[in-house]
Amino acid sequence: MVWKLDRQLPRSTLDALATRRDFEHAGVGFSALTQPELDTTSAAGRLVFTILAAVAEMERELIAERVREGMRHAARQGTRIGRPPVTARPGFVARWPRVAADLAAGQFSRRQAARRLGIGTATLARLLAAESAAVGTTAA
Repeated sequence: MVWKLDRQLPRSTLDALATRRDFEHAGVGFSALTQPELDTTSAAGRLVFTILAAVAEMERELIAERVREGMRHAARQGTRIGRPPVTARPGFVARWPRVAADLAAGQFSRRQAARRLGIGTATLARLLAAESAAVGTTAA
């Protein structure tokens, strides 16, 4: 017994049917409290379950297609997709030179520097690599 069948239970119609089959082999029926027509102990309930699983799968696929098309549209228009870079965070640009200088002087470890900047150590490593590449490019 569940409150309501959501799209979260089965990831596909085949998954839903396999789950229902596993329930049946274990002697367990499936019913939803707020959806009385969804009771897999009856033939009609099994039909409704299968139809709802197929509709949920179609909805998921439509949403995924729309998201992909939206991302393609944004890319065509030159819109940046995803989270803003850490360098765009408030106060980061002001803190970065001091922390980078202290790190280079051996004042603290990379982990401590990352903590002061509020970023991960991998992100700090990328920033340091980008900075050293930029310095190497301008020096040449």
